[in-house]
Amino acid sequence: MKFAMYGSGAAGSVFASYMRKGGADIILIDRYEEHMKKVAENGMNFTIHLQENGEYRDINEVLTGFRTYTSAEAAAEAEGKVDVIIYMTKATQLEAAIKDSLPLAGENTVACSLINGLGNDDNLLKFFPAERCIIGSGVLGTAMPAPGSCVSTPAGGVQMNFGSIKRAELNDAACEEMEKLYRAG
Repeated sequence: MKFAMYGSGAAGSVFASYMRKGGADIILIDRYEEHMKKVAENGMNFTIHLQENGEYRDINEVLTGFRTYTSAEAAAEAEGKVDVIIYMTKATQLEAAIKDSLPLAGENTVACSLINGLGNDDNLLKFFPAERCIIGSGVLGTAMPAPGSCVSTPAGGVQMNFGSIKRAELNDAACEEMEKLYRAG
């Protein structure tokens, strides 16, 4: 499956990094040009800041293979349609993000909001049928200390939850693949 992460700030970059570590074919879309440029040129500097037995330790890795864009239109021109668009914007930006991302959406593209808060499903359903919508949220500390870098601080382990708005073959396949990639990372 080909994934697009729309909104690649701290949270989007962290989730995309876990997925990339798991082997995902994933493109990043964000208007923060310097961040997208650094990731494209040097890879994502990904740090997992773990606490074990009261002690902290960092796992640092540079992840390559991301393709980055500052607009969904540019991504669609270069990549064509994707299988899953994951939205990690602010909740107040979601509807505009969905509208902007439509050039990436084909007739079988699944839309996934991993934005904390209520009502995000309503925005997805304005543009996609329930059979192609996934919602979720997470409990995971994230930071972006510099362009091209992101930090994950999993308190008590990584906690991302997502599921279909309506059970359907495309939703189930997308959820299964995201779960597999995320957990593998």
